[in-house]
Amino acid sequence: MALAVDSAGTRTAPPPPPVQAPTTVQLAQAPAQVPAQPGGLTPQAQAARTEIDRRLDGTGTFGVQTHGDDQAIASTLAGLSPSDANAVVADLQASGRLDDLAGTVTSGSLFTGSLSADERNQFFTDMAGKLDGNNLASLSRAFDTIGGDDGREGAGYVQDLGNAIAAHSTAQTKIDFVRALGPDTVAAGKDSQFDAGLLSRTSYYGNPQAVAVGEVLSSLRGAQAQEAFNALDSNQQSAVFQAAIGETSTHFTGQRGGNWTPGYDTRLFGEITTALATMPDAHQKAQAFAVGAEVMRGERPGNAAVLTGQNTSEPQRAMTEMAAALGNIIDSDPSGIVNDLSKFRQPPAGSGDVATANGNALASYARVMLDSGQGPQGRLGAQMAQVAAGSDGQPNRDTAFDHAVDGQYRTATGLGYFIGAASAAARSIKTDNAEQNQLIGNTLASGLTLLDKSGIAATAMAVAKDWVRTATNSMNGAGASDPTQALTDAALPTDAAGNDSSLSDSRSAFLSTLNFVSANAKP
Repeated sequence: MALAVDSAGTRTAPPPPPVQAPTTVQLAQAPAQVPAQPGGLTPQAQAARTEIDRRLDGTGTFGVQTHGDDQAIASTLAGLSPSDANAVVADLQASGRLDDLAGTVTSGSLFTGSLSADERNQFFTDMAGKLDGNNLASLSRAFDTIGGDDGREGAGYVQDLGNAIAAHSTAQTKIDFVRALGPDTVAAGKDSQFDAGLLSRTSYYGNPQAVAVGEVLSSLRGAQAQEAFNALDSNQQSAVFQAAIGETSTHFTGQRGGNWTPGYDTRLFGEITTALATMPDAHQKAQAFAVGAEVMRGERPGNAAVLTGQNTSEPQRAMTEMAAALGNIIDSDPSGIVNDLSKFRQPPAGSGDVATANGNALASYARVMLDSGQGPQGRLGAQMAQVAAGSDGQPNRDTAFDHAVDGQYRTATGLGYFIGAASAAARSIKTDNAEQNQLIGNTLASGLTLLDKSGIAATAMAVAKDWVRTATNSMNGAGASDPTQALTDAALPTDAAGNDSSLSDSRSAFLSTLNFVSANAKP
């Protein structure tokens, strides 16, 4: 959620609370199981449920709940077998007492106790190792009720539980947890909380359950990360990325009413992109990139913020970090991902995908990279060069451009898409054609030095470097010509006389994609 801010100062968002290493507790062995009656609890589970109810009602003087009651609840659940623990938690949820449990183990006063931070983390660890994804989702919802709708306390417990699941649950449990909690990530009225201090008030943006999903998703890799990501629809994916930027705004006593100091902590955003970069399918990577890029794009300060002197340095810093994280996805398969981005003007009905053919995602990413200095520019240039080389091992840039697989000119299409997006990004930064040419030319030149570190095959490396040199020369000689034309001249194969020698089909694929993105991309 983007927020317009007024302030000359910059405040870095406070880091998330550290996750304390759980203390080791030696648990008693669960007794031998006695089969439950159909639809009921086993005797062990029923005894545990009875004990938990007794402790929830309080065993202290005048029915006061004690620290011992909280400890007994946690140890009772921890001592059960996984099947009984799941049955008891499901029964507590069905009877409406799971919220009571969450409130009991987290609330204390002068006369009552609560679990200490170490005890609570151990409880979360025990539950993460025993409960299935659905029951962990129920437990997460219960802890989200702590502190009320505007309080920050419950959000912290939800994140702690998410971290425990990420560290201690099985991969299948994590996937099931993400699937079960997906609808909660877009719940209305749950996308902000606040802390009120003595001289300030800080708002935190992002759904707490989306943060928990992000923590768990970031712990998965490969096909398991892909299955979890696919368990979310595009709106839920967006909510997870949005919550992962750690956006805050702080208002200090004495500031004018509209002045807020923004902050971001993009740690989780980076960890999620690292996980999703390992997904095996280029299409899923492209979708993750597009959703994340749209979140990044939404944080760009508007013209009004710039003109009125509002604090824009913090959002710009955060966007640079987000772009670097999104680059992890692109780096995992530049050719495959960019080609997939070019395909979907209208995603298939029921797919849950987002439209990507207009080039908004790549253009937004390219704009931040172009505007962030030599390092990010070089990374963008190296990625464009790898798209120009293609992924099919062709021996030179001309054959790569004209090469078709199953009738699809993937390299020509992907290169047209990338050139269109990069040109649109350059135009959004510089108004003069010569300056745009210099910006992209510097980007390609910087990328040349990074190709040796990219790990691509020797043949692709040689093709990519040759394309960069050709493109750089074209940009340097473009003068006041549009950079799109200079890059087009560099992309199209030529004969010995310098005339266009590309195949009509590959040229058509390139130009139609380039023209569509150039006309429609909004960085």
